[in-house]
Amino acid sequence: MTEGQKRQSAYFKRSSQRIAVEAQESFAKGAYDRVIRKTQEAVELWLKALLLGVGIEPVKTHDLVQLAS
Repeated sequence: MTEGQKRQSAYFKRSSQRIAVEAQESFAKGAYDRVIRKTQEAVELWLKALLLGVGIEPVKTHDLVQLAS
């Protein structure tokens, strides 16, 4: 993994964790539509971090199925 990939992976992990907290806060407020959006966003960033962690450059997409395949 290159240095750039390491930085990008770390960024994706931090962002995923922050967004997951936002989803929990939205759930507590009953904003379920926002929970769904934030959860999808957190999973997307986590998958991209995971791919970078094993040396795979993730595709530029928001499609979780495409990222996971």
